[in-house]
Amino acid sequence: MFYFLQNAFKFMTSTVTGKLVALYLLFLHLFAAFAVTQALLVSSRPLGDRIADVVANPAKLLRRHTQDGGYSPPTYHYKAMVAFHLRGDSLLLPGQIFFLGDSLTQGLPVSSVIQNAVNYGIGTDDTGGLIKRIQQYESLHSARALVIAIGVNDLLIRDDDELMANYNQLLDSLPDGPIVMCALMLPIQESIRTEWHGRSSMRIRAVNARMAESCRERSYEVIDATDILSDDNGELQSHLHEGDGLHLSQAGYAAWIPVLKAALQKALNQPPPGD
Repeated sequence: MFYFLQNAFKFMTSTVTGKLVALYLLFLHLFAAFAVTQALLVSSRPLGDRIADVVANPAKLLRRHTQDGGYSPPTYHYKAMVAFHLRGDSLLLPGQIFFLGDSLTQGLPVSSVIQNAVNYGIGTDDTGGLIKRIQQYESLHSARALVIAIGVNDLLIRDDDELMANYNQLLDSLPDGPIVMCALMLPIQESIRTEWHGRSSMRIRAVNARMAESCRERSYEVIDATDILSDDNGELQSHLHEGDGLHLSQAGYAAWIPVLKAALQKALNQPPPGD
């Protein structure tokens, strides 16, 4: 640490560019030290386990501490979207069907799924971010149904147990009254990329099974589109995503919408169109 500071100080005395670079590197160094200290001191896990986490996956640690208290990503998009939602939330009529989730939900044309639908999806969101913002939506208390579709971004920053602890907290924090439907994580096409930063088809299947169990324990409905969207290898079909193996294309949404529609019609006792 002393050696780093000494050399940084020398570099700062040369050029303006050098000063800026040195200050930036110093900031990163101090930020990393803060993240490690937080991980070692704040967590309730045994000290040996905490040290092992830091050594084994420092990148995951830093990603976690770039978030707002470990919860919602502090991006302009996230904050702006929550602000937009809240401007009109109190004006919504009772009996709406809310879709709450991340970018996959934000891109969903919810009016194609069911009438009186409200899209509260926000790209980059995770379970922690959703826990925080649902407390601000007063309209959820008078909703007819809530569709929860979250989790894939948690795979970047949380292990399975941490993810499920958040997911269970999320389910327990939902208001009484509305029908709750848990849309499980969608498959990915893992084979098109070499690095997924914690996301994998195996993890998604394993966590989905735990999510489904948690939802059924609370008598919540489960929506699983895995079989519809997957190929013979259990991966997201190539024509159903935008080229990144994750985000749905127009064809992907066209395949997901009927699954959501059928589940909602069944839960709300609505007859299919044409009946």
